Amino acid sequence: MIKTTLAVVLVLLLPGVGSSDSRDSSTWWIKNHGGVIDARDNPLVTRAERVFDKVVASADKRGNRLPRLFVIKAKGDPWALSLPDGGILLTEGALSICHSGVTSEEGDSRVAFIFGHELAHLAKDDFWHRSSFMAFNEQYDEKKSDHKAIKAIFDGTSEIKRKEITKAKELQADQNGMIYMAMAGYDPSTIIGKSNFFEEWTKQVTGRVAYTDSTHPTSKERAEFLRTQLTPVVDALDLFYFGVRLSQLEKHADATMFFETYAKAFPGREVFSNLGLSHYNLALRALAGCDRGIATRFYLSTVLDIDTYGSKFALKGGDNSECLNNKEYVNHMRHAVSYLTKAVEMDTQYVPGRINLSSALIMSGDYSKAMGIADEALKIKADNPEAVNNKAVALYLFGRTNALNDSSDIALKMLSEIIQRVPSYSRAYYNMARIQSELKRETSKHETMTRFLKQEDVGIYADAIRKELKQEDIGRDIRSARLESPVKLGNVKDSADVLRKMKVKGIKIVEFDGKIYEGGGLKVLVIDDSIEVVEQVVPKRFKMPADKPLRKVKTNVGEAYVFENFAVEMIDYQPKKLIYFMNNT
Repeated sequence: MIKTTLAVVLVLLLPGVGSSDSRDSSTWWIKNHGGVIDARDNPLVTRAERVFDKVVASADKRGNRLPRLFVIKAKGDPWALSLPDGGILLTEGALSICHSGVTSEEGDSRVAFIFGHELAHLAKDDFWHRSSFMAFNEQYDEKKSDHKAIKAIFDGTSEIKRKEITKAKELQADQNGMIYMAMAGYDPSTIIGKSNFFEEWTKQVTGRVAYTDSTHPTSKERAEFLRTQLTPVVDALDLFYFGVRLSQLEKHADATMFFETYAKAFPGREVFSNLGLSHYNLALRALAGCDRGIATRFYLSTVLDIDTYGSKFALKGGDNSECLNNKEYVNHMRHAVSYLTKAVEMDTQYVPGRINLSSALIMSGDYSKAMGIADEALKIKADNPEAVNNKAVALYLFGRTNALNDSSDIALKMLSEIIQRVPSYSRAYYNMARIQSELKRETSKHETMTRFLKQEDVGIYADAIRKELKQEDIGRDIRSARLESPVKLGNVKDSADVLRKMKVKGIKIVEFDGKIYEGGGLKVLVIDDSIEVVEQVVPKRFKMPADKPLRKVKTNVGEAYVFENFAVEMIDYQPKKLIYFMNNT
């Protein structure tokens, strides 16, 4: 009795296993619908395969099956289908409909949505009821009480209830498909923008019953549902963007809360990369609080999406094992590696996540893997200075750990080549000087440190170099420009009249309460009734301050200059945004 029951339960839990229905197999569909086509038959297949790989990387996947794409020759039904063996079928006719009358990019986006929809079904086992019921019927014995009990599960589901469940699953698959396509980098507006893709789709397919019968929502219902479901994502966008601002202003604990909340609405690669970077910063802050010397041993590269952000980070090394075993440091670094690993797994072409992950792996002492991740970034973007910088440091430390004497000079040569290509890349000077110092090459160290200070003369790394050169009080002018914010920072009551004229949106993150005001070219972040950050589109008559910034933050489109109580975001050498903050130091 127990053995029989277990077999039935296994059949129910593993769709397709033990089922004699050949239609659960991709092979059956390929055989009975004209076979598989490839790029030689239709060049759109190559595009579809690329889209499939990107969406699969972003979608939820079950561990017991690997999604595989098959484009079959059929011009009509089944159009698109997910199967228990992991197969995702797309007909040539469906592929043509997706690309009909639109650009190649729009066609790819439509295909991405269909793949996302079917992958959602695959991940949720939405075909389990059909497959398991057929498998059960083959073994059913009305004399066995346990079989009768299991059969009651199927028989007890009314036709009306089954239709309701099917509709709900279709709508859920639409929602997940939309999220997956966006996470993979495709445009959701091609589905529910000016035109309704659902309506276009159902008008052209010949087997409309799959889309218009009583178990499927109408095209209008599906589009309206998606619009309502995407609203939370749109509403949460400000959390991501202010998370970036908070990170740039080194308010990493708050940035982490913003990114974590946004990730619930849209779990994309960028937010996981930024989350990992926030934890990385918090880990380094804990380490610097314990031993600043360890925290400034090397100057690693990191990237903050959407803005590339070269922050002041450190690396594992030195003699103070107590600080490196600090619980706060270890926990944040573990989270950093976890989030960054997730980010790079979601996109095989994502450079920022790989640069950040290589830094976190160096800090974790995994130098060999850090070099491998840096190499992945370099395959995507050759000669990327951030990736070469991290690889050089990882190589040097790997060599020191494994007594490879030539690794030091190879690392120095790599850093020198960065400087030749990008003379203003200060991190390369810094790391070269640190390696020369540890190798006791005093003359070259002194020259390289001096060159670094010409590129970067403020901040903790400049302070560390001056300390080693015994020049702590030389060439330091910490005066910096100040600007008055158009909305007074601090108590929200002091700016009530201004804020009353702006649109407001509430933020609730666990016990954290905040608001975002927007209007007149301004965005205002309020945390606990205090105005913390004000963002402003640069006025036409704005002039850059003559004073040097306290620090520079590299971005993917230029740089951000951080002054005493404001920052200027530069794009193509032109000031675009002013970010005001309260400096309590």
